[in-house]
Amino acid sequence: LLSFREVWQTSPSGRIIRLMNFNSIIKEIGRGAKASRSLPREHAQELFGEILGGTVPDMELGAILMALRIKGESPEEIAGFKAALDERTRQVSVPEGPRCAILPTYSGARKQANLMPLLALILAQRGIPVLIHGRHDDDSRSNTFKLLELLGILPQTSLPEAAAELASRRLTCLRLDMLARGLDWLLTQ
Repeated sequence: LLSFREVWQTSPSGRIIRLMNFNSIIKEIGRGAKASRSLPREHAQELFGEILGGTVPDMELGAILMALRIKGESPEEIAGFKAALDERTRQVSVPEGPRCAILPTYSGARKQANLMPLLALILAQRGIPVLIHGRHDDDSRSNTFKLLELLGILPQTSLPEAAAELASRRLTCLRLDMLARGLDWLLTQ
């Protein structure tokens, strides 16, 4: 299903990369909700890795995302996408003790109260480390990062700073680009 053209190219970072044949991928997944075929886990992982790496041309990226939206992702594809993201996500050291609660914040709240900061503070007071991550692009919603700032909790600018704050305060926040630059880039498209 996934094939590579016998073309090698230098990436923006200077790496020599082989190019995927995106047309064959689009042909397989872009046949509509009933006629399309799902990608095997390994192929989905490889494809999403290319997407997160920013090596998929814009036109092909749009076609792939639209095809996936129409057909829906299979469990195998989701597992592959997750594996690709796991490979590219930076890790934050967490203190010994209870598991760290990971709280994503991407949209804020529009009509209801934004209770994310309250939840994070309650968990941290109970000794549970809390890492809040995300981005905020919609000014019509209640911004979690602004609410946290009013409480004296600023997004950390490095992973070691975030780890130190988790150890001392049991609460830290990071912008998504600090953890997964490729995913942050994809969400801006």
